[in-house]
Amino acid sequence: MIRHLFILISLSCHIESSTLNINEHLIEKGDTFWAISRQFDISINELIEINTFKNFKSGVPILNLDQIIKVSRSDQDDVANYCYSDNTFSGINFSKKLNKYEIITSCIKYLQDVLDPYVIGVTKEIFLGNKEDPGILNTRFWGEKEAPKLDKKFWDTFFSDKRYAYFFYNLYYIESENSMNNCDEIMLYAALKGDAVSLEYVSVHAESFYENHKYIHNAKSYEEFVDMLYDKVHPEVKRLNKNFYFGLGTDDENSYKEFISFDTNLLNHQDRIYFYFDMLSATYKAGDISYFRFEQEMLKFIGQSESKLISWHEFVGTVNLMYTNLNLNNTKRVLDMYKLMEKRIEADEYLDFFYRTIENNYYEQEDTNVGPVLSFILNADSAYYEEHPDKYTLEDLIIKRKDLMTHVYEAVENGDMEDIEMAGWHSDTGLKLARAGKCEKASSFLEKSFSIYEESASIDSTDYFDEPIQLSNCFAGKGNLKVAQELLNFASKSLDGYVYDKTFYEGLIDIKFAEIKMLEGDPAEAFRIFRKSTDIFFKNQSKFSATIPTDLIVIFVNTYIKIYFKLNEKNFNLSNIKTPNEVIGLTERLQTRRRLEQLKIDDSKTDMVKLQKSFLKNKEDISKYENLLVNEITQNTYIKLNSLYEDRKKIMNKMLKKSPGIDALFNPSGDEYANISENIEEDAVFLSYFIDSNEILILVADSEGDKLISIKNSGSRNINYMVRELRSSIDDLGKPFLFDQALELYNTLLRPIESIIQNKKTIYIFGSELENLPFGILVSGFNNSNKISDYQRLISADWLIKSYSFARVFPSSNNRLNRNFENKFLGFANPDSFDELGLPLLPNSESEIRELSLASGDFNKDFLLTKSNASKKNLISMLDESFERIVFATHSVPPGWNGLTKESALVLADKNGDFLLTATEIVDLDIKSDIVVLSSCNSDIKGTDSLYKSFLVAGANSVMYSNWNLETLSAEKITESVFKTILFEAIPKHEALRKASIKIMNDYDNKTYAHPAFWGNFSIAYRSI
Repeated sequence: MIRHLFILISLSCHIESSTLNINEHLIEKGDTFWAISRQFDISINELIEINTFKNFKSGVPILNLDQIIKVSRSDQDDVANYCYSDNTFSGINFSKKLNKYEIITSCIKYLQDVLDPYVIGVTKEIFLGNKEDPGILNTRFWGEKEAPKLDKKFWDTFFSDKRYAYFFYNLYYIESENSMNNCDEIMLYAALKGDAVSLEYVSVHAESFYENHKYIHNAKSYEEFVDMLYDKVHPEVKRLNKNFYFGLGTDDENSYKEFISFDTNLLNHQDRIYFYFDMLSATYKAGDISYFRFEQEMLKFIGQSESKLISWHEFVGTVNLMYTNLNLNNTKRVLDMYKLMEKRIEADEYLDFFYRTIENNYYEQEDTNVGPVLSFILNADSAYYEEHPDKYTLEDLIIKRKDLMTHVYEAVENGDMEDIEMAGWHSDTGLKLARAGKCEKASSFLEKSFSIYEESASIDSTDYFDEPIQLSNCFAGKGNLKVAQELLNFASKSLDGYVYDKTFYEGLIDIKFAEIKMLEGDPAEAFRIFRKSTDIFFKNQSKFSATIPTDLIVIFVNTYIKIYFKLNEKNFNLSNIKTPNEVIGLTERLQTRRRLEQLKIDDSKTDMVKLQKSFLKNKEDISKYENLLVNEITQNTYIKLNSLYEDRKKIMNKMLKKSPGIDALFNPSGDEYANISENIEEDAVFLSYFIDSNEILILVADSEGDKLISIKNSGSRNINYMVRELRSSIDDLGKPFLFDQALELYNTLLRPIESIIQNKKTIYIFGSELENLPFGILVSGFNNSNKISDYQRLISADWLIKSYSFARVFPSSNNRLNRNFENKFLGFANPDSFDELGLPLLPNSESEIRELSLASGDFNKDFLLTKSNASKKNLISMLDESFERIVFATHSVPPGWNGLTKESALVLADKNGDFLLTATEIVDLDIKSDIVVLSSCNSDIKGTDSLYKSFLVAGANSVMYSNWNLETLSAEKITESVFKTILFEAIPKHEALRKASIKIMNDYDNKTYAHPAFWGNFSIAYRSI
């Protein structure tokens, strides 16, 4: 029922109607949707579709007095946002009110009033149809004829406005068979002439067009026809389409590699979506590290579009990205993707996606869209569960899943959803139960998925063996070893059919078998399996996929470490077996550092190839001139030969200099990990955390040896949530600091080892686990009385920074420390690009680097680069020399910031607009420095998380980095204090940072500094100690 809504809300200002555009209407007293619909000849549903209205809880839209609404399309609207192309027509209709037929008729109705009838013809009647009554299929006339005259005037007009191509594509669906044939012919001619919209349609249906329209194209073969279609496009685009999309080249599953470096700027919008979709699928399955680059590019690309006409590849590509990010534990990114789509279609909650799909269903082929939409909802629900343990318990999830799965079962029963899509619902629910230790309940869901997997013709997903491994892990933890072993056998059988590299997964299954033997009381057999499998495992680690699910990495590491310590207790000879620290190094490469090191490796490969080519060319030239000497001895020949010999020496020296670094990158020995705590001081301790769904392992290394502490807990989900909440009270100083979370995290992470650390001064955190948590801001106790002020509570709390200095350690394959330096200090501050980027100026940063230069004992204004001098070009030039200390006092921005960067980046100056120094560019630098300070104002929590690691990979001994948005005065005081302390007291940098933090905390002239947001912002990371 349509309700005739009158104005419900009055606004204080009045807008003159004379200021309205021709397609706009000013809501006046007495207006209703019905009246406006009749006045402007537009349906109520279309009014709702092209405008944004607030709704009552019932969903009924509200008209507001003096609100300006659109009553038709205009020339300013992008035709791709209201008319279908072949790509968006195949997509899912999330329209608020219109089905696809109504969208098409709306498109035609508007365009036929504004386009030239010489090209589009005329029709006497067009009925704005609906699902119940699709209306009349009209015959279109061009003058007295039922076909247009395809002359020069026709094509000149056609190519003058892209709306003509959209018109004919949409016209195909609503008019007579004769008109449909006209549309096909026009679009084929247009495609052959290079029109992108027409080419998109014809290429998808290329076989049909080849067979049915030979009288137009005259091609002698299908291959020749495809050549003709892409005759007008760039040669590289033609090659991509022929060899990748049409499969006219190779059927090799690795054929995607040929297009890894393809220039996507050559592609139009829809072709780029196709490309990203296929490359993401291929690289993820193959475990190719390029996946992460394509992921960032596609997310940026999708985020730039506001069209509600979403193509199938665009939507399903988003669903796939959500799935892969769930596997990689990037749940926040999954929710970001959901919110992007939610905003784009103006949905209120995720069931809106489902209901709109059902309600807008018009064409029969749309039935199959239910599967991807329900998978989208599953991924969003799964991520929300992981991110919000405070709001969404496991019990809540099971109840909600029971309700949602009624839609799943109905869709499967109707043939609208594949069994494999339903398996995703069973497996996700089962895995959540398994991670909570509810093994039997988990099995009841997962066994349904396993039955579906057994029927699959091919195994191209890790789910087929990932899920039984995780369920086996649950049962092993509960002591049900028989079921655990049966599940491992099933996983092993599934793995046999996997078409990609199996090395990691084979090693994981073997090590789980070794664990079962250990639990069965057969340590000798456990040792045999452990030694054999891990030897093969580590020898082949270079083959490991870059997209291994994070949960499997956690299971491998935790199982490995527990077996290692149990075998060590039973005095087995472990001398030739990797130590737990080396395994941590493996996980670092797999999860975080591998991407950065890969960039460095690629660069080293390129450099060496260039040197080898230069060497060969030099060798050829020397041979040429030596042959000349045989026939004719001249002074010029001797001079040239001497020059070539000198060049040869230089090239060989460069190759020799380069080789050790390349060898260290390609073949890391593991020594940097194995020996990281070998010579640890008596008053220091190394802590490595391994957190899974219901257990924490803490590897403790001190001067007395290594210990493994196991703690049963509520799991990584709750710990990650507490860290996020604690960070939120840092980011928003309007909120009170969350002492309860700071204490609870201490009780969970450190109180179990209190007896070990109580006499220590330094705590090194080894590995990326808990990376967002600066340990110094935790408390072992605080006064929670409401009788004291917030300041008194802050100043009296038992902050860990008062007792310990903290540092993180991220060993690099390049483990040679910089010892001697040509210069003391290099500083970059307040680049003049801030205005252009819309970032606030940092005037205090200029004085900051001056003070830091003085505190370093060497003031040289040539090395203080500000405003336009604080540029990337000057940085690269300066790094030809070594600097003991390098400081960046600038802004940093997170990945995806304003669509300008796919990576975290530092903001610098540049005359050509290249303002951002990205992580990729940093690892390509040769930084010979003892410490790099990132005194950067972050635009996001993750503004510097990859940046500081990039500087370590690039060669800096250490990096001092900010954890959140800076207050520049306190930051200046801390960094200045650290530099002076290092200069005059010769103490370690982490201890200097601790002293500086306490000094800021106790600054009684500025009591706000007692808050950890000020004194707890900086952390230190080393690549070796």
